[in-house]
Amino acid sequence: MYNKAVHYDNYNYEYNILKLINNPSIVKCQGYTEDSLNYYMELEYCVTGDLSKCFWQNKNSHVNIVLTVLVH
Repeated sequence: MYNKAVHYDNYNYEYNILKLINNPSIVKCQGYTEDSLNYYMELEYCVTGDLSKCFWQNKNSHVNIVLTVLVH
């Protein structure tokens, strides 16, 4: 969810990038909806839940190891 008044530039930038990406390793952006205050991205369903859950469940995964090194 992006507040229209505060995050329009961030939303527009992210949406335009995500709608162009077609990679099986990246959740696809199917479109967006909006109301008077917010934009909502419509993302592909991810069976494993959100990305943070996936990382915590797979603490020894290569992706998690790389992220841990980058963050610390």
